[in-house]
Amino acid sequence: MKKRITILTLVLLMSGVALAIWIKNSPSSKVPLHSNVRHNDVAVNGSKTIRQSDTGSVQDDPVLHPGIIIASEPVTYKNLQVFFLYGHAEIEGERYVTLDDALKGKLVVVRETSDVNELKLDNRSSSYIYINSGDIVRGGKQDRTIQFDVVIAPKTRNVNLASFCVEAGRWDNRGNESAHMFSSSQNALSSKQLKAAAKMSRDQGEVWDKVKVYQDQANENITKNYSGLGKVDVKSDISSSSLQLTLENKNIRNINGKYRQHILEHFRNRKNAIGIACFINGKLASIDIFNNEMLFSDLLDKMLNSVIDEAISEDIVKNYKPADTANVYGFIRQSSRLLSADKVNKSTLFSTYKTKDHVMLFVTDDRDQGKWLHKNWLETDDDPDQRQLMNSYQDAINEIRNP
Repeated sequence: MKKRITILTLVLLMSGVALAIWIKNSPSSKVPLHSNVRHNDVAVNGSKTIRQSDTGSVQDDPVLHPGIIIASEPVTYKNLQVFFLYGHAEIEGERYVTLDDALKGKLVVVRETSDVNELKLDNRSSSYIYINSGDIVRGGKQDRTIQFDVVIAPKTRNVNLASFCVEAGRWDNRGNESAHMFSSSQNALSSKQLKAAAKMSRDQGEVWDKVKVYQDQANENITKNYSGLGKVDVKSDISSSSLQLTLENKNIRNINGKYRQHILEHFRNRKNAIGIACFINGKLASIDIFNNEMLFSDLLDKMLNSVIDEAISEDIVKNYKPADTANVYGFIRQSSRLLSADKVNKSTLFSTYKTKDHVMLFVTDDRDQGKWLHKNWLETDDDPDQRQLMNSYQDAINEIRNP
């Protein structure tokens, strides 16, 4: 009898070990989220209760432990909802300098290579430089956007930057700008379609197409929704295909300022703020979470500008169903499946995951720190599985045609 019990105990133990190994290695448990969230408006974490107000801020000072993300109630203006995300950042201090600040401070030089899809960067400083995927650099022979998030170590030269052109037709200097270098990076890609084309489709023709789509939508919806402006054309007379010059359009900037003022008025508590979740007409635009509080703070203006520029180009739907904190948590907690991992350079790993439906998760690791740095959720119009199938089909056709 005792022998049978011993054998039964061993079987149960072995089953438990097998189950643990299966869970550890299952795709859903390998999601690099490292975030636990709570589906209520009050979160308790050890020493303090954090209550969310209806103005988008979190009352009191959050004292958060690693792995806890808390979303504020949304700040809403017209068709845009912005949730601020609070958590414990594992990478501390002023470790990173953003690309725009680095260019302004002449800490870096971004050079033209005469290849539409590649630029070069020299980091002349003793700081780590961070480039956010979708950052636009102005100048050169054509304005470009940077494809990946990139972490660049101090005193590093000739860094390759994968890029896409966001201006068609020009291949020379513009006015007094240098044709050999880029002067600033104040803007970023202004729609989820553009971001998906650069980060997921990785297709130059599609990026150009989405620039035109953005310009056409902005013309239509600004004219329709913002009274007193009359018929609007956001394309520049200097270079009509330039997304950068479109985003500098005075109508877009004036409307953008009203959105920003309303949103930032309600974002009072910035301690432990590490991200934002943005919804347009109740649909996900993007979620961004950073593992360094200072980096999020430095990038906030550019990220807000980007999502506001997108909201301006979209229609203002009456009586749309607004998103709530449960929607935010739902996207963050969703299990995912690895599609690709790009070793951008020695300091950067950029991984692409598919979550549910057409929602993608992009995770950037700072390899020198051994920690994740940025997570971005993006809803696309494309199904990556279908695209991969079609690409495989096309490769097979090409092989048949060109044996």
